[in-house]
Amino acid sequence: MWWEPSTEHEARLARAVEQLKSWFRERREEATPIAWGVGSAWEAGSEELAPFILLNSEYFSVFPAFRLYPLDFIKLFFPHVSFPEVGLPIYAMPVTPPRLSSRTFEEQMSLLEGLLEAFVPIREPIVSGSKGSTGTAGILVWDPAAQAHGLLTAGHVFPDGMGSQVDILRNLGWFYEWREHLGEVSHHIIPTGPAGWDAAVIRLAKALEPEREGVRVRRFVESFKSPERVVVQGAVSGFVSHAAVQGALTEIEFAKDGRSWANCWFMTPSGVLKGGDSGSAVFTRQDGRLLGIYVGSSHLVDVDMALSHYVQDALSLEINVLRGWNISF
Repeated sequence: MWWEPSTEHEARLARAVEQLKSWFRERREEATPIAWGVGSAWEAGSEELAPFILLNSEYFSVFPAFRLYPLDFIKLFFPHVSFPEVGLPIYAMPVTPPRLSSRTFEEQMSLLEGLLEAFVPIREPIVSGSKGSTGTAGILVWDPAAQAHGLLTAGHVFPDGMGSQVDILRNLGWFYEWREHLGEVSHHIIPTGPAGWDAAVIRLAKALEPEREGVRVRRFVESFKSPERVVVQGAVSGFVSHAAVQGALTEIEFAKDGRSWANCWFMTPSGVLKGGDSGSAVFTRQDGRLLGIYVGSSHLVDVDMALSHYVQDALSLEINVLRGWNISF
């Protein structure tokens, strides 16, 4: 949990998650990781958030992946594995290794149409000029230095970092695609170790009209209360409205060298987003609050369909990254 607890249960939960985080970090050097991440997730029986471990499905292969289990049940089959005692029941879900999501309409609601019109002006895939890595342009942000809007997306879409040239990939039909120059990466960060941030700002070659600082996101998801339906405009998947946020993970490891994302929302169901949707802005469906930026997913082995999705928290990004860049939503 990265938000301030507002109830006694949330305070106990926050302490439990901190204990899980310490346990998780102490096990980083193991040849076969036991877990990919820790945090909290919704437990339907108690109708509240519970301590949660995202387990390595390869290690716990006797359990079907992508199902929620009480950790006490898993411990019956793995008595040799040391798990922490945190004072609250722990739940766990085995998943395949998280990986980056940037590989090479139906419901019409006036609120959401207005949000997308205001904040998501580029709907086609974007591509990093030198590497050909595709992603989604993300959401408008304000850059005071340029006195213009930029676009916030996922940093891993641009392996060359700052200065990367960015094009829009236009589909002209009959299998013909055409690149149109969009701009270049002016700010960039990717995780280089534990609990990192994954973001990039594209400075546009052609200013959007009208250029006004007032066009800015004002409302964010500040904490998790219960599962909530979300909407997202992916460059590949298009408009998706049948997904929901199910929990919050304080850390998710996606690389064998220990690199991990900090503060990610856990989103399901399977298959709602695809490769090339990385960088998409995710909003709550009911009231249009900004949840965050889609950065990665977990897949079944050898199946190119994401079964769970990870969205880095927008408010955390603003506090920990954008303010340092003098960029704002």
